[in-house]
Amino acid sequence: PVSMAGPVINFVGTTPRPNGFAPAVLYNGVITCQLKSGTLECVMLTTHTCLQSSQEASLAERVRKRFAQHLVLLHLKEAWDGAVQLRSQEVWDSLTDAALTYMEVEIAVRAFRYTGNAG
Repeated sequence: PVSMAGPVINFVGTTPRPNGFAPAVLYNGVITCQLKSGTLECVMLTTHTCLQSSQEASLAERVRKRFAQHLVLLHLKEAWDGAVQLRSQEVWDSLTDAALTYMEVEIAVRAFRYTGNAG
């Protein structure tokens, strides 16, 4: 992504690759790999696991984790939805900071207007 500091690459996490898996396609956090036998197998990246539905935590905790993951992955429009649900000034500040840093001015302006904060 392009930021105020220029083009950047952000480290967001690692996912171990099972032995014998050759990556073929990456889409939306799922890697489709080809095994030595020729069959295809899908592996979810650990950076995207919070984006999947889970019943292990409370709804608020799931929304908070999903918001944080969307923010790290720079899915700011999806992070917006989480911020609306969480209703926390800290969450809105995180979203506006990321939006301004990565020059998503439209989202930053919407967030400032939504919270009534002139920035």
